[in-house]
Amino acid sequence: MTQQIFESDEELWKRYDENRDQQAFGLLVRKHRERLMAFLIRFTRDADDSMDLLQETFKRFAQHYDGKRSSARTFLYCIAVNLARSHYRRVKNRREISLNDLEEEGVSLAGKNDYYREEMRMKLLQRALNQLRIQDREAIELKDVEGLTYRSAAQIIGCSEKRFEKKLSSARKRLMKIIMQNKEYEMLWREHARILENA
Repeated sequence: MTQQIFESDEELWKRYDENRDQQAFGLLVRKHRERLMAFLIRFTRDADDSMDLLQETFKRFAQHYDGKRSSARTFLYCIAVNLARSHYRRVKNRREISLNDLEEEGVSLAGKNDYYREEMRMKLLQRALNQLRIQDREAIELKDVEGLTYRSAAQIIGCSEKRFEKKLSSARKRLMKIIMQNKEYEMLWREHARILENA
């Protein structure tokens, strides 16, 4: 039993595909459900809706996955993104995104040991992300939050890797512009600079 947990997605899928091994499919679900659920909650901002979308994601995965075309993880995110887009269009609801950092673009408001400033930093990021177009938010979500490779993220979005890199770069720049225009950000940045000077 312990050995099975360490099986790759491909091995688990093969067992399910060839023998309809429900235990193998259950292990595959267990490997991915937590991250996918968090991803969907950030889009829907509703745990019940996200649970429905998660179940639908795994149902469609079982029906349509072809291991020769993409990795299981990429295909799962592909389904989840499409379902989340449809949900977003239906309810036109804004989502909150929790990012650890966007250091490549210089987003660094405060040291992580300071709870108050970190909370403010997250709120500002969420507010800024909610002002982006959904395509920009998807790009940042897949790369900066979920940590997918450029290749996987491009496959999910449905464009070339080079095109995705450009989309992500533009999305990050737009995000930075929104953040930099925010007076609260400016206040936190000055406070952080003061702390560094006195350190």
